[in-house]
Amino acid sequence: LQEGYFLAASLAALSAGVLPQQPLTRIEIAGYSRVARTTAKFNRAQLDAMALAGVFIVTQNASDGKIYSRHAITTGEYTDINQREESVTRDVDYVSYYLRNVLDPFIGIYTINPAIISRVKFLVDQALYNLSVNDNTTVIGAPLLGYSDLTTEQDSLAKDKINITVSLLVPYALNNIAVRLIV
Repeated sequence: LQEGYFLAASLAALSAGVLPQQPLTRIEIAGYSRVARTTAKFNRAQLDAMALAGVFIVTQNASDGKIYSRHAITTGEYTDINQREESVTRDVDYVSYYLRNVLDPFIGIYTINPAIISRVKFLVDQALYNLSVNDNTTVIGAPLLGYSDLTTEQDSLAKDKINITVSLLVPYALNNIAVRLIV
């Protein structure tokens, strides 16, 4: 019997090994034979309540014994899909680190002037475009579906700072499919 933190480490490694926008819901987790604390200790209503509170639950399929994540969620507000879905928060983190790497060469080297503000905006626009069309797989899709309202301007108070604002259109996990049969 292994402690839960071993499984947590496996989930962290798993999230690092997939595309940043790829959901982890219902993904099989190899290397474990049972998750008795989930399957024997809690009933479905208790697991549902835990999920509503932001608990990332790992469970086991009774028929084939496969261990998988029930729903990859965070402790963010459950009614806000942008906070709730682990893949969304991981994807937005990826975009922020990507942009940080694009902008890092400017820090401390240039002065803020109209040309540099324009150059920064151009590079951010180019980076976001690349993230929108970088369709690594046709099944998972690109890290961004699109973006809009990109603004780049010098901060009015902190004169040594450029503020960049952009609205992102992120991909969401396919968690439900509704089928309506009409006879």
